[in-house]
Amino acid sequence: MQSNEPYIGSVRFFKNIIFLCCILGVLIPTGLALRWRSRAKTAESLLAQNAVVLTGEEDEAASEAEAASAETEPEADSSDEQEPLSYQLLYPDFYAPTPLPDIEDAGKIIYLTFDDGPSDRTDEVLKILDEKGVKATFFVIGREDETSIQRIKKAAAAGHTIGMHSYSHDYEKIYTSVEDFLDDFYKLFVILRDEAGVIPTVFRFPGGSLNNYNQGVYKEIIAEMLRRGFRYYDWNLSAEDAAKKSPSASTIVEGITSYSAQKKHGVVLMHDSAHCKTTVEALPALIDTLREQGFDFAPLDRTVRQVSFHYRSASNQS
Repeated sequence: MQSNEPYIGSVRFFKNIIFLCCILGVLIPTGLALRWRSRAKTAESLLAQNAVVLTGEEDEAASEAEAASAETEPEADSSDEQEPLSYQLLYPDFYAPTPLPDIEDAGKIIYLTFDDGPSDRTDEVLKILDEKGVKATFFVIGREDETSIQRIKKAAAAGHTIGMHSYSHDYEKIYTSVEDFLDDFYKLFVILRDEAGVIPTVFRFPGGSLNNYNQGVYKEIIAEMLRRGFRYYDWNLSAEDAAKKSPSASTIVEGITSYSAQKKHGVVLMHDSAHCKTTVEALPALIDTLREQGFDFAPLDRTVRQVSFHYRSASNQS
């Protein structure tokens, strides 16, 4: 006998609703898991083809052999082509002007790098570098005032490398997702290209390539930036001058040169910030001491072998 009870609001209605919710509770997480697994696999594949994994405080000879092996890029197999990820379609003009070049062994070189500029210290740093005949690298952030733009132009005209260090330097914003990272860096890229006349090809992660903010997305970010032709650089020597109270000039010189003598090449982290008075004061003696240790100096470019953090190591913030 057929019941005249309305379907909506009936026991059968609620049973079906519960059944549907159970099905969706299985399908939705499964779909999301498959999507993220696909993105992770794509990132791993790109890293395997392009990334240099890394030199730090460990045995540099072994690290360089591993890096050289990682630099070998296999020919693409058209049968394995995948659909582009959504962030790969963003900013079609956000690419290095030429493909990644091969790494070159340049000898015993120190690469002086200055983060967070331009600042009121930039002109002082440039003057010392000019007097000492040294070229360096400035990883700049998003300052759009005319004075800052002129300082960037001045550094580039003097033969120094201008690299990207993010527009906002806001860790929580930049590392929310690959898309957010690209949004931020593209904004800086446009300023450097359109206002300063510089097309950067190297960059430095705020906080280094692996830090407490980016552990969930750093592999995808590295893979995507390499795919776009940009190479990143961490550091293996540091002035430890990021804090508002900088160490003394003599402490900076000693802290760097006590470790540099054992290295084949070094990337030195310093800061181009208004509070870094002692960094500027240390620079002449630092350059002289490093020269006494047998180092030459050069600016970074994409042919330089990377110094980068181990994927399971913590890094200092920059």
